[in-house]
Amino acid sequence: MLSNEADDARERMLSSIKLLRGTTCRCGNMKRPKMALCLECWYRLPGRLRCRLYGRMGNGFESAYEAACQYLDGGKADDPQH
Repeated sequence: MLSNEADDARERMLSSIKLLRGTTCRCGNMKRPKMALCLECWYRLPGRLRCRLYGRMGNGFESAYEAACQYLDGGKADDPQH
């Protein structure tokens, strides 16, 4: 239903806000607020994936972050050519 999709989108956005306000990267290293990842993780990403992380919340950031996590975990990141 539409309300479930809206609720999911709201949850993803709130999660992104918490992520960007935080000071701990997913790897446990310190990161700066407003940054998705620490510098070590950031520079491990391919340039195309880094660019996607500049997307706005609700307009690409969430899927880019998920792809970055997948890449950093050693999996093949879904990297569509937007």
